[in-house]
Amino acid sequence: MLLAAVLGAAGCQFLVNGLSIGGDGSDAAVPPADLAIASAPDLATPSPDLGPAPRFSRLDLYAGSGYGFADGLGPAAQLANPNGIVADGAGNLYVADTNNALIRMIDANANVTTVAGRLGQQTENDGAADQAAFDHPEAIAWDGTSLWVTDFGASTVRQIVMPGAAVSTLVDQGTLNSPKGIVADGAGNLYVSDSSNAVIRKIVVSGVQISIVAGAVGQTGLTDGVGGAARFNEPRGLVLDGAGTLYVADGANNAIRAITLASGKVVTLASGAPLRFPRGLVLDGNTLYIGNTENNCVLELALDTLKLTVLAGVPGTAAQQPGPLPAETFSPWGLARLPSGALVYTDNASNDVMIIH
Repeated sequence: MLLAAVLGAAGCQFLVNGLSIGGDGSDAAVPPADLAIASAPDLATPSPDLGPAPRFSRLDLYAGSGYGFADGLGPAAQLANPNGIVADGAGNLYVADTNNALIRMIDANANVTTVAGRLGQQTENDGAADQAAFDHPEAIAWDGTSLWVTDFGASTVRQIVMPGAAVSTLVDQGTLNSPKGIVADGAGNLYVSDSSNAVIRKIVVSGVQISIVAGAVGQTGLTDGVGGAARFNEPRGLVLDGAGTLYVADGANNAIRAITLASGKVVTLASGAPLRFPRGLVLDGNTLYIGNTENNCVLELALDTLKLTVLAGVPGTAAQQPGPLPAETFSPWGLARLPSGALVYTDNASNDVMIIH
């Protein structure tokens, strides 16, 4: 009841599985008038027509069985602190398996294989799939032909050309400082959360032209504004819509931000409770799904009303319990959406990949 009172006083309507526990909705926040919001389908990178969102009802294990390494089908596989995850148009998932220093693939049948890297060899090396090495791969993006990986241990951006999985380094050490989010726009550009520098960067792949979209290097805060006037604090997950809006999980600010790329204007869409160090983001039409890592749940943010809803998990309950929603989630990290419309997330604490369907 205390949470409901606080949220109601703040003018928020907060929902758990669709039920309001604060506010009556009459004073809900309204998106800024100049924020472009794309209608579905809104994925900027190549993808099939995903259709309407499903009516989610369950949380289940998709792959994984505790900390370790093993390729295999579903629960026969093992991962070690998986972080970023991304889907391609064929229903394959690619996972940054951080502590194993590997990139893994989960196919449409939930069979887990290793794409690139050398098990446990946390260093930087380019080359063929089985000769390449990663330090601490964190975030991962797909542009239709290549995977792009932020290696936060070495502060680099790596490219994996598919098929074949040849690995090369796009951005070497010296420019970025612990990059922890990445998204491709399908037009030859990458956007990166340069986390410890507190800025969002754009990388034009051809020629490796790097610029700052928003924020100021080394200056943290929660400030809206245009370009360098805005402030972030450990930005993490990114997702881009078809209208040119980049959404940012602003981790240490416990906030969700939006950047209109045409103008560089940054606005805050949600902040404070129940957000606690959000990381992964995925977009479905006008709904933004959020891996709310340190509050142990997956949230959805309606972009037309800015209402926050708990989709899966019990805020503040660190446990994994599959079953009918809301079920229980431990540490949801990266998020992706399958062609079926189901959501998947990496659970960094239980070392599993879970599915909400």
